[in-house]
Amino acid sequence: MEKMTLTTLIFVCVSILMGVMAYPFLPDTLVIQVGPDNAPSNTAPKLIALAISPISMIILLVSRKSSSKFIHGSNLLDINLVYYTGLIAILGVQVIVILLGLGFTINISLIANVSTGVIFIIGGNFLYRAKKNFVYGIKTRWTLSSTEVWTKTHRFAAAVFVIIGFTVIFMALFNFYTKYTPALFAAGVVMCYVASYVYYRRYQNN
Repeated sequence: MEKMTLTTLIFVCVSILMGVMAYPFLPDTLVIQVGPDNAPSNTAPKLIALAISPISMIILLVSRKSSSKFIHGSNLLDINLVYYTGLIAILGVQVIVILLGLGFTINISLIANVSTGVIFIIGGNFLYRAKKNFVYGIKTRWTLSSTEVWTKTHRFAAAVFVIIGFTVIFMALFNFYTKYTPALFAAGVVMCYVASYVYYRRYQNN
């Protein structure tokens, strides 16, 4: 059994074990989603709520395996790090769902926004090193047309996402307009797509 599959199964088992141990002490309905004000916005029966994380891990493994043949060899390390970060994040969600069910008070909005900011920063570093591929990155017809356009666009995108990441963390720590985090992400994506076209036109003319 390869390392990735074994690691994923370990995470799945840990997630299931946590759910089984906590199950008798949890209410029949668990919170699975909260709003920006930390008020519950979605719930589910506890059996379903506790099954979301292990099922998500299995889906993540299947999707990773199916996409591996399209990944450039130079990107394998980055993709694997992203994958394991995803496993940890999903397990963290299971912990939070259980703790909320047990009556603990958790500032989900702060955790979510700081985590999002950290992911943006990490993603920016991955984008900076990304080689041309069909799995992740700024995959437009302009970036895929040229290695040079791909490289320039992703260096620009790396800077954009790192700046957005630090901005989101700052906003979360000082409770400053955190509801605009999705808008920041959307603006960053638009900027990257526009940049890919600008670089394409520049090097096309040359």
